Amino acid sequence: MKLTTKQRIVKVGLAILAVWPLIHIGVVHKTGISPWRGFGWGMYTQPVLDVRVGLRSLEADPSSKPSPTPAAKAALLEEMKAYIKHYQALGANAKPGRIARAVLIAYPHFRSFEINTSQYALDTKTALIVEDRSDRFTYRRSTNGDAELVHSRSP
Repeated sequence: MKLTTKQRIVKVGLAILAVWPLIHIGVVHKTGISPWRGFGWGMYTQPVLDVRVGLRSLEADPSSKPSPTPAAKAALLEEMKAYIKHYQALGANAKPGRIARAVLIAYPHFRSFEINTSQYALDTKTALIVEDRSDRFTYRRSTNGDAELVHSRSP
């Protein structure tokens, strides 16, 4: 029995669909990307949970503490929202460099600051929502005024 081109394409496509979930699980565990990304069926095993982003000033110019302008504050919030989407998809592979630049514009008196990210997940043993990972990025204002990553800590 000879297979037609159409039958071969269908069989190869079905074989790929049968094997992909196993590959996807490995990719998710290895890279930390979200199981909701990459055309995998892992999305059905995990709810989409919050990612929280915090900002903390480590050193600031004591002579000036201006409030951010509404436009600068809105730009910072938009960068945080975009970063959360990237973090949900890419995990620790997402870096908050754009948030850092927006912080320096919104808060020009910051000399150094920290961006903390927390991701929550469903604990399969207790069925409770727990902090799954926490990343901390420390930035300082460089001599040219840009945000320079000084230290990052991921578990």
